[in-house]
Amino acid sequence: MKIKKINKEKYKVESSSKKGKFYNVNIEQPFCDCPDFMFREIKKHGKCKHIKAVEEYLKKKKVKIEKKTKPKYDKIIAYVKKQKQVDSLKLIEKFGEPIVNELIQKGDLIEEKGKIKVLE
Repeated sequence: MKIKKINKEKYKVESSSKKGKFYNVNIEQPFCDCPDFMFREIKKHGKCKHIKAVEEYLKKKKVKIEKKTKPKYDKIIAYVKKQKQVDSLKLIEKFGEPIVNELIQKGDLIEEKGKIKVLE
C-alpha cells in the first residue's frame, strides 16, 4: 500500500484492491474513510488495514530515525562527559542546535548558566 503523509496526523493510504484510490486516515483519532472502517470497525472501536498500515509505517520510520541519531547522541554525551562541563554555544557550534536541544529536553544533558553537563 502506498502511504502519503499530509501532515502530522493525516495520511492518504492507497486501497489494496483499487489502485489509484486513496483513503484518508487520521492516526490521532484513529479514523479512516474506507467502507470497512465506516461500516464495521468504527462500531466496535477496531482498526482497518489502512490505519494499521500507517501505524506500521510510523513504527518503521521511528526505528530508522533512532538508528541514525543514537550514535550522534552517544558521541555528544561522551564528549560532554570527557570535558565534565562544556560551554553551550561551543557544543551547539560543534554538533548543531536541534540535537543538543533534544538531549536537554530528554534530560540526558543539563544546561545551567550557559554551561552543559551530563546528568548522572
